[in-house]
Amino acid sequence: MGMAKKGCLGFFILIILLAIVGACMGPDGGKSSDAPSTEKAEKQAPAYTCDVEGVGKVKGAVASNVGIAIYNVEERGTIGDQYFNEKAQGKFVIISVVVSNGQKDAITVDANSFKLVTADGVEYSHSTEAQTALAMENGGKMDSFLKKINPGMVVSASIPFDIPQNKNLSDLKLEAHGGFAGDKVLLPVTVQKAE
Repeated sequence: MGMAKKGCLGFFILIILLAIVGACMGPDGGKSSDAPSTEKAEKQAPAYTCDVEGVGKVKGAVASNVGIAIYNVEERGTIGDQYFNEKAQGKFVIISVVVSNGQKDAITVDANSFKLVTADGVEYSHSTEAQTALAMENGGKMDSFLKKINPGMVVSASIPFDIPQNKNLSDLKLEAHGGFAGDKVLLPVTVQKAE
């Protein structure tokens, strides 16, 4: 056997050995499976409470020093007034939240900061059409579109989602972000009264 053939065979064997060693180490590069993953290491968000007029004290969570709590959940088939309304493809779920800015500068909250998610990863974005109809119903008040909140201030917003008619709200969580680039929290889609 010539030197070139021996060199190629040796190189081929080296590649096979490296592949075997890599396979034995597994996809995590040989790290211990006892080390917590980032999902497991995600800590519980701090609790947040807010006194909402006509509702009382509600509780939620804090993300990036922004407190978020749900104070009303409503299901409807149509949103709007006599001049402009929107019919749901499934059903509308209007989630009303309070948002409190605990940061040192102003934050911008938008309906895009919120979505409904299921345990298996299905996501429902807010309905822009229903948001417009809701604004018309409320005399033109668009309360969840690019709203700026200064430090120490608390505002409310209502976000409509169009979800399947047979979807149970207990199967959903509200994913909310503490501002555009803030951390996220997951809240059950219900009003949680503070004790």
